Amino acid sequence: MPISNTWTKSSDEIRKLDNDVFTKRAFSKALTYHQQAAEHDPADYRAPWNTPAIYFEMGEYSLAVCYTGKALSLATDETTRQKIINRESKAHLHLQEVDKAKVAIEDLLDGDEKKH
Repeated sequence: MPISNTWTKSSDEIRKLDNDVFTKRAFSKALTYHQQAAEHDPADYRAPWNTPAIYFEMGEYSLAVCYTGKALSLATDETTRQKIINRESKAHLHLQEVDKAKVAIEDLLDGDEKKH
């Protein structure tokens, strides 16, 4: 389906298209669908949550880190929050930002301790 025809679709339908092209490693197209899904439903955490994953898979680790803040602000539960922080720490490691990765991992551990 051409990207231009997605504006008449719901956020859920666009995310399904996004997931399909993501699994085919068509990351640029997945990012476009992701952005459209986020515009359709700005309060839904799923598009911002997966945006860092797309940038991570593209090797754009700085962008992956940049988009984790938005995803964290919309995270609705601790499990989602932990996944986002985990992705952030991995991106920092790819950027050889060990101190920043350590801070992210400490945030991850702090959240895990709160659960117990």
